Amino acid sequence: MPESRLPVPPGVFRRISAEYRSAWGVGVFTVDAGGAVLQGRPCCRQCPGCAVIYRRAFGETYRWGEPFITVCSMERVVWGVPLTANQLITGGLLAGGVELDAIDLTAAAKALVELAIRENLTNAAILESRKQQYYEERRRAEALHMIKERRYQTMREIYLAEEPLLMSAIRQGDVDAALEIVCRMFLAAYRASGHRLDLARSLALEYAGMICSS
Repeated sequence: MPESRLPVPPGVFRRISAEYRSAWGVGVFTVDAGGAVLQGRPCCRQCPGCAVIYRRAFGETYRWGEPFITVCSMERVVWGVPLTANQLITGGLLAGGVELDAIDLTAAAKALVELAIRENLTNAAILESRKQQYYEERRRAEALHMIKERRYQTMREIYLAEEPLLMSAIRQGDVDAALEIVCRMFLAAYRASGHRLDLARSLALEYAGMICSS
């Protein structure tokens, strides 16, 4: 392949490969956007599904903004970082093909990302933005979980207080009374959610589950 079409200039590739091998005992290799190896080679025998594994390794790093480690069908570990031209993924810089306990995988994967950023081979700004977005979504999910945990006991107490009346209305076929009780319970869920519709829906589903199991 002409040097102009290689994702990493040959001189740069030889230098970073030697540096990485010295630090971690494995070399690096590059692939195109489809997962075909272009430079270097993995330190294991490639299996038919390797291209998919390679795409996943650098694609998930791009998606989450953090090093992604995956395992191939031969139970070998691979990690990677996307190679980019501005915001376009042109391929990946990868390492691996080692056993799970061969090296400190987390540190090795992080070092590969840092190496690619240092050499301006990947879009550091996009990776950082995606990482912060991931952390924000995780914090939001954890906060919702904590709110639900704190309010679950109150919600259950409300249900236990209303449940006999609800069951009685259902047995008697009193639809209006049953609807009034259900509406009262859902209103309590809305108030307990702090008027947050996403949390209110979640708490209402908790009620629905309790009612169905009664």
